[in-house]
Amino acid sequence: MDARAAGPPISPYLYGVAVEWIDNGNVILDPKTRLLRPDLVEPLKALRIPAWRFPGGILADHYHWRDGVGPPEGRPIGRNTMDDTEHVHAFGTDEFIALCRATGAAALITANAGTGTQDEALAWQAHFAAEQFPVPYWEIGNEIYLAEDNDRPSIPGNDRTIFKTPDAYARLYVAWRAALRARDPAALAGAIAGTANTSAQNRGWLPTLLATTAGEIDFIALHDAFAPLILDPYDYGDRDNSRAAYASMFARVLWTGEDIAEMKSRWTAARAGATTRIAITEHFPLFGAGGDQQQVRAILDQSRPLAAALYTASLFHEFMRRDVWMANYNIATGKWFGALLTDTENGIIKTPTYHVFDLYRNHFGTEMVGATVHGPHFETRQVGTVPARKAVPYLDVAASKDGTGGVYLAVINRSGDQPVDADIRIAGTVSVDAAVMTLAGPLLEAINGPALGSTVQPNANIAILTSTWNTRSGSNYRFPPASVTVFRWSM
Repeated sequence: MDARAAGPPISPYLYGVAVEWIDNGNVILDPKTRLLRPDLVEPLKALRIPAWRFPGGILADHYHWRDGVGPPEGRPIGRNTMDDTEHVHAFGTDEFIALCRATGAAALITANAGTGTQDEALAWQAHFAAEQFPVPYWEIGNEIYLAEDNDRPSIPGNDRTIFKTPDAYARLYVAWRAALRARDPAALAGAIAGTANTSAQNRGWLPTLLATTAGEIDFIALHDAFAPLILDPYDYGDRDNSRAAYASMFARVLWTGEDIAEMKSRWTAARAGATTRIAITEHFPLFGAGGDQQQVRAILDQSRPLAAALYTASLFHEFMRRDVWMANYNIATGKWFGALLTDTENGIIKTPTYHVFDLYRNHFGTEMVGATVHGPHFETRQVGTVPARKAVPYLDVAASKDGTGGVYLAVINRSGDQPVDADIRIAGTVSVDAAVMTLAGPLLEAINGPALGSTVQPNANIAILTSTWNTRSGSNYRFPPASVTVFRWSM
């Protein structure tokens, strides 16, 4: 690590999060008082979330914002198009504004480009402005490139009602961006795209988008960081299987970085070298998409262990290295899904991933510093949607500085069983003592709080531990298994 070097800034928008309109805003709204729940808002406020994404992913392209404003008793019942359940429109636009204000965050709105209209989006923009809360970031649709022109799509909700051809979406994006920016010249509008993940009917999505609109895109919303996404039945109760899934999930991080680089390269070429902004507006340790009750319970449990937190930390490192502008984690709060906070009968549980957000948002620098690592590697087999991969490193490092003389080194040990010894060498003068913050647990499978099944170890006490490391005793440091360690020196 070279503490003397001045590197690129780390975007604060990497630490964004999503909230959906369903389930009372993912349980963040008390349905009795119709107010935000302080027991959830306060720990989220501590994370200094820079931007909230609303009103959902696939849900957004079926969402009509007027259903969620006005007196709560007069709002219609809405339908979750992904599972056909019905929900009260309790958490609407004004409740979302209250959440943003309570947590000091900006808004990323995913406009309904599927079943909605441009006039509807402009009226929504006007409503935000009338509430003295202008929206700086607009994402034009969610994943319409995955939609299929039929009534029974492979992904529920991505049906013919939101289907657009690449050319139709490109024209729509140009018109919506111009209209939104005419009302607010400071607003940024994001175009949705992917390098490979489109429906069979939309293979030409990205080339058409770039050829038609590249000079007018403010940012590209890219969804390439879900893993391991196992669509077939899978026995997570078998330790070898769970470890194979985790290893594949970690390997996905490398693929995500390569995909971001490809997108930036293609966009730069199309725009003749203009600056690119990449927003990973959804990322999540997603282990599956349905099945019988036992499988669904396992998928929900697997989204919350220490392994999932290490995956998110690894993504943060890759986003920094690839100069990603914005990222939004799915989701902040929930009953069982792998949110930052789990709402249990015995109180709010901070998941290991919550602590990862705390480490990087509150205890890491704002400017990249060059750092390299040499250490052991592992190989993965094909699991879920992630192909086999060779030479995946156990240790992943990122280094940074801040404006107060702090120098930081973050080290992830993705081995579930073995500590890894490393010789830490720093170019430049730093203090002898380093403040150390470590997030670790007994197993990759360990979670905080109760479990739905037997595929994870429940009720672990995974939290950030603080210590001091004195380098007079030598530069060798032993990183515990399944851990994230952040050092801070002063210059």
